[in-house]
Amino acid sequence: MQSSAITPLKKRAASRDRNFWKETVKEFDTGNEKARDFCARRDINLGTMSYWRGVFKKEKNLQRDKFIEVKVTQAAKTPDNFTIECPGGHKIIFGNIKLEEVTSILKLLGLIAC
Repeated sequence: MQSSAITPLKKRAASRDRNFWKETVKEFDTGNEKARDFCARRDINLGTMSYWRGVFKKEKNLQRDKFIEVKVTQAAKTPDNFTIECPGGHKIIFGNIKLEEVTSILKLLGLIAC
């Protein structure tokens, strides 16, 4: 007959859920300790912590890269003129010009990518 008892190591690993790792990773990221030292002090596996850091970093990046819906309630008024100061110090003053025309000029000047 096989024993279904959980060893202490397996029991400890099973009790460490997502919330545990989220808090642990947060604690590590806010400190200045080396990962190896942090994990040894907390008696956690370095590889497992690295895995969870990657999971949370990926999730954070996905949340940051999401588009959100924006509802325009009133159209913005285009200014009569505006100035763009180039890195070399030159100023380009636009007056009564459409955005598409400004974009074309900036592309020709190499100030923005196509």
